[in-house]
Amino acid sequence: MALGNKVFNVKYQMLSINTSDTFCNLLFLLGLMIFIPKIKTV
Repeated sequence: MALGNKVFNVKYQMLSINTSDTFCNLLFLLGLMIFIPKIKTV
């Protein structure tokens, strides 16, 4: 549930013009997408 709220917040921030926050969130999500598979393979 918390993850869904996080994703919703990111999408909401994309709609609002919050460039710096959105960019940080995108980098964070991108980092998670790269980092999590590495954990699963190990």
